Amino acid sequence: MSADDTNYQALVGGIVADALETRSVAPEDAFADLQVNSVLLLRIVAAIEDRLGTSIDIVDVLQAQTVGDLADLARSYALREEEESRG
Repeated sequence: MSADDTNYQALVGGIVADALETRSVAPEDAFADLQVNSVLLLRIVAAIEDRLGTSIDIVDVLQAQTVGDLADLARSYALREEEESRG
């Protein structure tokens, strides 16, 4: 895992933990085990989008099973948008 991956894991993990009002979550924590419902997941995604300044397709979000999956997804969307802005 690169430093960039670790940064996204920390960012998304922090947002998820804040939404759940808990100290921390691990990348391997499953949303089902954390009892994240669809409304809470939408709030989490909105916070991620706000922090990264990018949009994430909700269809992709709903396929993410773990905090780590969502972090990877956020990273890929941010990198894709960065590449597109370069031309």
